[in-house]
Amino acid sequence: MKIIICSDINKTEDLFSSLTKNKNHDITFASASDYRKVLKDAPRRSIFYLDLSKLDDSAISKEVNYLIKQEGVFTALIDPKGKIADVASLFHKGLVDYVGKALSVGTSGVDVKRINAIDEFIKKSCPEEEQAALLLDIDENMIVRKDWSNVKAGNEYTFLFLHLFFDNYYEIEKTYGRAHVLKMVNKFKDYLAHVVSPYGGKVWMWMEASGLVLFPFDGKSCDIIELGYKLVLNRHIINLENGFRNPLSYRLSAHIGNTTYQETGDTGTIVSESINTIFHLGNKFTTPGGFFMTPEVARFIPERASHMFFEIGEYEGRMITRMKMPVNM
Repeated sequence: MKIIICSDINKTEDLFSSLTKNKNHDITFASASDYRKVLKDAPRRSIFYLDLSKLDDSAISKEVNYLIKQEGVFTALIDPKGKIADVASLFHKGLVDYVGKALSVGTSGVDVKRINAIDEFIKKSCPEEEQAALLLDIDENMIVRKDWSNVKAGNEYTFLFLHLFFDNYYEIEKTYGRAHVLKMVNKFKDYLAHVVSPYGGKVWMWMEASGLVLFPFDGKSCDIIELGYKLVLNRHIINLENGFRNPLSYRLSAHIGNTTYQETGDTGTIVSESINTIFHLGNKFTTPGGFFMTPEVARFIPERASHMFFEIGEYEGRMITRMKMPVNM
């Protein structure tokens, strides 16, 4: 878990000394005077501590209200002078920890036990965050922020995966021959590479009737939801534009997970649970013509588009979401 402490008091680091020795948590110290700038770049689900010690009394209410309204991070306060009169009211608004005078002058400080208790508090008070923590525990070192220039072969990163499976590949091969279906697939792959490029995607793996497109993941957005929806709705147009006399039917599956990156053509030795998950889902569970996604992706469905998707059942321990199909498609 990422923990950010913004303070202008030197002894604040001592308050977190036992925590900094624990390798399970990533601790960063910054100045309280620059906390808004630090907050802007804070990773999702960080615990963000702000020390109120040197804030003017007249500014505390404004700054605390600003901080507590921020989405994506969990707000915590350090208040050794007891400037906050009604602490409970802040917990009602979403505060997850308060380090007051008693703890500040004590010997235990903020330790691993306390952070674990905060994590449990978050899970109980915010069920959706418990699900998010189970589904996607993002390591910031694996985030590439949609930029391929920072992706190096042999390193592990968090990616968006879009799997495509041709429903009628073997039927076309049987009727028209292998050369014919391969020509169709190669033309479709070129088209797909063109379509996914604006989203930062690249066609990464291909095995006859199925392929995998890879997208760098910034930890905050999931554009493949929009892309998958368009690919389903435009299937007939795509077949016409490519001149396919025997229209290709395909199903799509989306997932977010980690894998070691290798260049296309050198992926045979990769061992990845995430890749296994997306191929199992796409090849074994999904049905023709649909767009499916794991909970890791479904949690990024915009509220305005939530009515376009529904949960269809559990597969390999995950509740799978499917796009609603338009009538007569």
